[in-house]
Amino acid sequence: MAKATLLALGSNLPGLWGTPQETLARTVVEIERLGCGIVSTSPTYESASLSAGQPNYLNLVLACHTGMAPAQFLRMAKTIERRAGRRPRTKWSARALDIDIIMTGSQCLNWPRRGCGTLTLPHPESHTRAFVLRPLCDIAPHWYHPGLHVAANTLLRRLPLQSKRSLRRM
Repeated sequence: MAKATLLALGSNLPGLWGTPQETLARTVVEIERLGCGIVSTSPTYESASLSAGQPNYLNLVLACHTGMAPAQFLRMAKTIERRAGRRPRTKWSARALDIDIIMTGSQCLNWPRRGCGTLTLPHPESHTRAFVLRPLCDIAPHWYHPGLHVAANTLLRRLPLQSKRSLRRM
């Protein structure tokens, strides 16, 4: 899976494509329709929102092949988010769809620094989130974080038990 692009998808609000579950399913279809070959898709997990008072999120991770450069792929992801009904809001707000690029191949980009408006690969917070690491381990348990030099399954084991307990496989 060294050349695959890894994406984390999340939704906790109904959007133009229906319920969060329907939105995630449609997003996978849209990504494939735009020329990306889906290699694998994790099961869907329900997780508590990072912000209090919001509905729980549904999350999954998928691996795909694309000939796009990371910046071009990011533009495509943002277009899909808007088409699904996502509107600009504050960080960690509820949303119809969130697509995060976890990794493209084994490329590090702007790691570990993150500037405003710059694409950082691997995703700068993916290694701290059970709702990313658990589904990632389902499809790529030996994925190696190139900035931290640690496998996904090890990163997941290192997370606090409470963050892992908040996940429920759908």
